[in-house]
Amino acid sequence: QENGIIMGPISQGCCETSPLFKIWNQAGIVFVYSQSTVCEKIMELLGQNEVDHRQRKLVILSQDRFYKVLTPEQKAKALKGQYNFDHPDAFDNDLMHRTLKNIVEGKTVEVPTYDFVTHSRLAETTVVYPADVVLFEGILVFYSQEVRDMFHLRLFVDTDSDVRLSRRVLRDVRRGRDLEQILTQYTTFVKPAFEEFCLPVPVSLAWGPLSSLFKKTLGALFRESRIMGERGLIYERRS
Repeated sequence: QENGIIMGPISQGCCETSPLFKIWNQAGIVFVYSQSTVCEKIMELLGQNEVDHRQRKLVILSQDRFYKVLTPEQKAKALKGQYNFDHPDAFDNDLMHRTLKNIVEGKTVEVPTYDFVTHSRLAETTVVYPADVVLFEGILVFYSQEVRDMFHLRLFVDTDSDVRLSRRVLRDVRRGRDLEQILTQYTTFVKPAFEEFCLPVPVSLAWGPLSSLFKKTLGALFRESRIMGERGLIYERRS
């Protein structure tokens, strides 16, 4: 991701002195527009990368896990780069909402696993245990009103368009995709979808009351990530 739900209060005994954990405790439920790099950086700063998943205080859950099961015809298009994975209808929004609702209620959940090479939902699932902080990231996490209303804090990461494209090319080449197919898919589906469904998000987000600690700490995180192409963070906090 390329990010949250926060369930509190934050437990004592793990990173309780960290400014970020203090932020989460103030923020309530957090929802982050796609930037897995930022989420992974938060995990690293809080020392959660090497912790057993059953004992973590913070976990990352990606919207990518909730892609719909494709029909044979849709899968054939996907293998040719002709299926639009960047449209809201590409996601199983009902399953996503039910899963997030269970997470908010502190339940252990099983989330799907999606294979981006074969464009298939696999039989095996991943168990997500209750945690103090769950960062939910994805390209269209702001789209569904029903899902959007579940969160107290939203974070939009503004990344340079050239950086977005270069990351996508590198990622999809690693997945065995053809460069021409990647670029065609980007110009046909990815860029138009970003402009229609994602670009309006910063305009719609209100700059709610944020603590100085929140601004200072995430501001420092943003400055560190500038070398990766992040141009800015836009926050919204629900009162």
